Amino acid sequence: MTTHGGEPPKRDEKPTGDASPVGWREVHVTSYNIFGILLATVLAVFAIAAVNQVTSTNAAIKAANDQYNECNAAVEKFRKASDELTLQSRMFVYTGREQHLDAYLEELLEYRHRDEALATLTSRLNGTSAQQALYSASLLSDSLSERELYAMRLAADGYGTSPLPDTLARVELKSEDAALTAEEKRSHACDMLSEMSYNAEKNLITSTTEECEANLLDTLQNAEQSNSELLDGQLSWLTFFVLALLAIIAVLVFLNLRLVILPMTGYAKRIRAGEPLQPTGASELRYMANSYNQMYEETMHTTELLKREAEVDALTGLYNRGSYDRLLGAKGNKTLLLVDVDNFKGVNDKYGHETGDAVLKFVARTLSEPFRADDYVCRIGGDEFAVIMTDITQARRDVVEKRIEEVRALLALGETGIPKVTLSIGVAFSGQSSSYEELYSMADKALYEVKNCGRNGYAFFESSER
Repeated sequence: MTTHGGEPPKRDEKPTGDASPVGWREVHVTSYNIFGILLATVLAVFAIAAVNQVTSTNAAIKAANDQYNECNAAVEKFRKASDELTLQSRMFVYTGREQHLDAYLEELLEYRHRDEALATLTSRLNGTSAQQALYSASLLSDSLSERELYAMRLAADGYGTSPLPDTLARVELKSEDAALTAEEKRSHACDMLSEMSYNAEKNLITSTTEECEANLLDTLQNAEQSNSELLDGQLSWLTFFVLALLAIIAVLVFLNLRLVILPMTGYAKRIRAGEPLQPTGASELRYMANSYNQMYEETMHTTELLKREAEVDALTGLYNRGSYDRLLGAKGNKTLLLVDVDNFKGVNDKYGHETGDAVLKFVARTLSEPFRADDYVCRIGGDEFAVIMTDITQARRDVVEKRIEEVRALLALGETGIPKVTLSIGVAFSGQSSSYEELYSMADKALYEVKNCGRNGYAFFESSER
């Protein structure tokens, strides 16, 4: 059985399922991105705090090293100053040269390196064992300086140094020492700076300064160990925060790739292909896909309606004149039947246009009934119809005649409420023509012959039958 003009081309079916795994269907792009950004911000704040702590601890380590270097330099300055006083006092006592006396007094009264060193250590490490050790060394050095000044006063008298510096002039000699001869004074002065008691005090100053240096080193090492342990802990937390940030970034990249970028890429391909979207990815994208599919379906439906209106006759549902022209011009063997409703004008005049339309619909149904699905039944004018039978040659004329007789039989049965009508049919085969215009012309000539013979019949080109 043929249709009333064939089915319009089918549109792509709208995807009915969601390709996303169930676990992804309720994931919202906005939600996980906001959550990820907030979490990353918190971790970034902690990471910045950890960086500040690391910077602070590193600064403390540097400050401890700087302090050690400064204090160690102060201790070294103290030792050198003490040794310088010993050297210059001995050189003056042994030689009597006044430049050594001047150098001694200059260090003792002007440069005062021992006092500077003690002040530095006191300001940096007041109350510590290192500061106390240097303070003890300072007291010993002061005591030793009194002995050196006394020896130099004896030597100055022995060498006849004049005038005496004020500092040396204020040193009072014991009566027995003042009574000594110049040579004895020089000899006694040398003995005072070379005897075992002097050297013992000198060695005690040296050992005390060494103790101070050892205490300084211990202080530095303790500070370094404490700060290093603190720094290790801070670096561990910083590493954790950085790795956590990288993990969050990786998760966000994966989620956006999985739920946004890949679905959007798929959407773009399907849109370019003119296909409906397969809802997938995050909730927002699935909503967008469903909205697009709804618009796509409405658009396709509207397109189909427009296409059907362009191809199908609105009254009968058969192919219209435009479709007829396209189908007749297609390649391949075909047979053309031109059909006219006999005396249709009289039906309209007698029964009215509404009945006339009902007659046309009845004729359309009757023509469509016997023909194959591959055949096309068209309405090409007011009461003019055409049937294009595909792959039918003149050798199969009997098939055409059989279909025409079936139409005439159905038409003779009539339909309730509709006046009986008859048809005039002209037939031509494409093998008899060189173009579809010529094919139409031959079928029209056959139709004209039927009409001249009284209508209600059919005829083949170059022959006629009643």
